[in-house]
Amino acid sequence: MLPLQGQGASQGFEDAEALQAFFFADVTDHPTALDVHERLNDVFQTRYSRASLIQGYSRWAVRPATKEGETKVKLTTVEFMDYNCSYDGARDWQYRQQRGLR
Repeated sequence: MLPLQGQGASQGFEDAEALQAFFFADVTDHPTALDVHERLNDVFQTRYSRASLIQGYSRWAVRPATKEGETKVKLTTVEFMDYNCSYDGARDWQYRQQRGLR
């Protein structure tokens, strides 16, 4: 993330929420290494596309300060704000991804 628009901080909060959502829901008192690996993979799979799009938009928003053509963002500012501000947590995001929603 570029140090603009507060996106690094907001994505850090979303990452923390995702870790909480996947590690404190349905976890036994003594998870195995495989359990931890699977949970971390779930967090990564859930967060990667959203964080990448927000990173790309942040870079696109400050062009030409970044290299031209570095990222291709296809959202308008209004669409991005809706995307950025309508996040309901990692579990909801995972549900939407699995069903091809948004």
